[in-house]
Amino acid sequence: MLRTVWVEPADNTDVEFDEWYRKQHLDMLSMVSGFRRSTRYKRVDGTPPRYLACHEYDTANIPVEQMKIVLGTEWSKKILGGAKLFEGDLWQFITAYGETQSKL
Repeated sequence: MLRTVWVEPADNTDVEFDEWYRKQHLDMLSMVSGFRRSTRYKRVDGTPPRYLACHEYDTANIPVEQMKIVLGTEWSKKILGGAKLFEGDLWQFITAYGETQSKL
């Protein structure tokens, strides 16, 4: 299962947004049952929303209570509460083609 999240942080908070992601958010996500990995992207042309995260899980049943803890820290509330956009979707894997073992 793939959880995609688009984020446009509050003005002038890109450095803190990245710091939060690296120092807290990814570590906490890695403790959620079924978590596999995360991949982060920044839009090349700079138009909002500029950030995309792709979080892979072994199941569509991502534990709600665990995610509440991940998103419920004071730092998470500050970053995401001030964000101009925080929007996610859940995707089901169908198939892969090409060099599926290589990194982008």
